[in-house]
Amino acid sequence: MEIFGWILLLIFGLIVGLLIWIIFVPVYLKIDTRNNLYLISQSGTFLFSFSPVQKPHFRVEVFGFMMPDSKKPKKKPSRKPKRKPYFKKSIQTWIFLIKGILKSFKIQKLVGTADLDDVVLHSQLFAIYPLINQGPVQLTSNLNNTYYLNLLIEGRLDKMLYTFIIFLIKK
Repeated sequence: MEIFGWILLLIFGLIVGLLIWIIFVPVYLKIDTRNNLYLISQSGTFLFSFSPVQKPHFRVEVFGFMMPDSKKPKKKPSRKPKRKPYFKKSIQTWIFLIKGILKSFKIQKLVGTADLDDVVLHSQLFAIYPLINQGPVQLTSNLNNTYYLNLLIEGRLDKMLYTFIIFLIKK
């Protein structure tokens, strides 16, 4: 009976450790238009990847294991009766929720270039770029028909969860 208790304690510890890992390890959103790479990942937990080449390709990995593509037939949407909204909160509470969720994201890298097709606008923005291009942000414009975006965003689930709990508690 004592071994059974230790096994249950070990399983419980693994589940709690996994939940702590999922909550406190950041989630990354990466967009790279030059390499056609669009992915959302959390190291060691999951990775969702999309590649929009000739035939769009989705890739899903959970705990390092590749999930097979499912080819399920589409179901017809069924009509559901309309329900009354559950959350009746004040505007300030909703603003708190939106601000808290936006603060939980951090831009790690933003590199972008765009063709403006307007020489006057290009010259006006050329004077503003030194003010914008600080830290992880590097934006440019060009006149040679080139578009490029490389974006890396870090999202903290623990901050989102905290904001949501406070949102549910506030009136």
